[in-house]
Amino acid sequence: RRAEMSEARSVYQESSGEWAWPWVRLAHDKQKQGAPITAIGGKPTERATRVQPKVSSLWTGGFSDLSPSDFGTPEFHGRFHPEIVAQAILRYIPPERRRDALIWDPMAGGGTTGDVAKEFGVACAMTDINPTRLDIRRFDATAGAERAWRMIGGRPVDLLILHPPYWSAVKYDTGGDLADTAEEFAAWFSRIATTTVPLVRHGGYIVFVVGNLYRDKELHPLDLYCIPVLRVMGLVIKGRVAKDFGETKGGWKRHAAINTHRALKFGYWRYDWEQVFYLKKLGEHFPAD
Repeated sequence: RRAEMSEARSVYQESSGEWAWPWVRLAHDKQKQGAPITAIGGKPTERATRVQPKVSSLWTGGFSDLSPSDFGTPEFHGRFHPEIVAQAILRYIPPERRRDALIWDPMAGGGTTGDVAKEFGVACAMTDINPTRLDIRRFDATAGAERAWRMIGGRPVDLLILHPPYWSAVKYDTGGDLADTAEEFAAWFSRIATTTVPLVRHGGYIVFVVGNLYRDKELHPLDLYCIPVLRVMGLVIKGRVAKDFGETKGGWKRHAAINTHRALKFGYWRYDWEQVFYLKKLGEHFPAD
């Protein structure tokens, strides 16, 4: 892995400024030709076979040896822990189906989802409105289910990963982080959901990762704005995990003291965790069989 990362860095320096892992060059050539995303699964790595399924809804450590530093673009601010996707694969995609299954991350960010999927031998389509790597195709996740269906190659999705911006916590220049009000943020997320959720097959799963935001002297638990949207679409919550930010939270340890001081001064509570929802879809996928 470290040798691959070293080679990837040289690809990054020699390219037009986008990050690329060595194994995605063929996929990039297909993208330039306008071809849809297609992929097949492979064999899991030896490290992946050692990861055990979790059942606890409180994650404060004790993760597997899937280190965040090995997954996703290190420079990308907003990565999540690879354990989130790994546990979804282990719990919800049976081993006999993994080679033919498809994971889709429509807000792929630094590419953690795709790297974890490769680790476990599962095909993955990654798209983002602002791609950071050559294996992430540019696509606006509010563009509608029909365009998304063509984008991912006309395959129903087994596992959908939704990790939207935490409103204005980090600026990505999307409709979510540019929203002026909580209502605008919820409306933007609703467009994301109506584009992506219909492509998940009946009995498929959705992972929704979200945090909190303190803005305008008020705490905004963003799940309260988003979960009703998903429930209306026929999704059933199978799990609600509280996970501490840990080593994926940029500067968390360096700024712990000042954050504590600000919380005491202004009366709010420091949020050191994010929520991970695991949901199951009971309706049909788009287009209906």
